[in-house]
Amino acid sequence: MVNKLISAIPDTKRSVLRQLEDLLPEIEDGLAKGYSHAAMHAALPALGINIGLPYYHRALNLLRNERRQGKHRHAPVETPGPDPEAPKPAPAPSDVKTPVLPVVLAKSSQDTASTINGESSGPKPFRWSGREFLEKDWSNF
Repeated sequence: MVNKLISAIPDTKRSVLRQLEDLLPEIEDGLAKGYSHAAMHAALPALGINIGLPYYHRALNLLRNERRQGKHRHAPVETPGPDPEAPKPAPAPSDVKTPVLPVVLAKSSQDTASTINGESSGPKPFRWSGREFLEKDWSNF
């Protein structure tokens, strides 16, 4: 299928990285034939790509990593349609009801509210004297 919207946009309007992605096989071929990176970079302005040599190296490294990991950021993803011959899943039984979240939360809050002990009437007083506190063995604490 031809995308009519992007077919009207010239390739020079794409990002430099994606333009280099299209040229990556040709760059790799030139390097394999013995051309240097500087020579490959010098040929890019003839194609309308004006970048510095450091960016060329970073972009090339990024594109190689994407290819190695099988990632193509802007490649169209083809999702398969439903298989007409695949067995259809069984319908869910209508007598089984999923719990409603507010009801479940209300029940759980009632359960936890009944476990709170109401014996506490305030903070417990500190019953040690200063001397006891200082002389206590805290190594096993």
